[in-house]
Amino acid sequence: MLVTFRCQALGWYPKPSVSWLVNATAVDRGDYNTSSLQDPSGLFNSTSVLEMKAEASSAVECVASVSAALAQQTSSVKLTVVAPQTTQQDHTVVIAVIVSVCTIILLAALILILCYRKKRTSKQIHALHFS
Repeated sequence: MLVTFRCQALGWYPKPSVSWLVNATAVDRGDYNTSSLQDPSGLFNSTSVLEMKAEASSAVECVASVSAALAQQTSSVKLTVVAPQTTQQDHTVVIAVIVSVCTIILLAALILILCYRKKRTSKQIHALHFS
């Protein structure tokens, strides 16, 4: 499943640099998009969007900073991935039907074999009687 994270840095000057960390590892710049707009007062509003596959639980962190300050602001969230519940199907009915059909086929085959043997034995006895 694809998950989208959106981070906003509002009211910054100069324009902030936004980056992402997943499990404390930097995300490549090509894997997220950041756009910035300057409002009439001269401040910048930046929005960054990260899309990633939710394959495992992860700590996701957005980091905004400006070149003029040594400090940075971070926002983090924990992505928890839960395995989908698989419904266990009860195959009892299917197994019962298969066993029943196989039993019927087996009985039919047994009856046919017995009838064939009886007919064959009866012909041999009949042939012995008239010879």
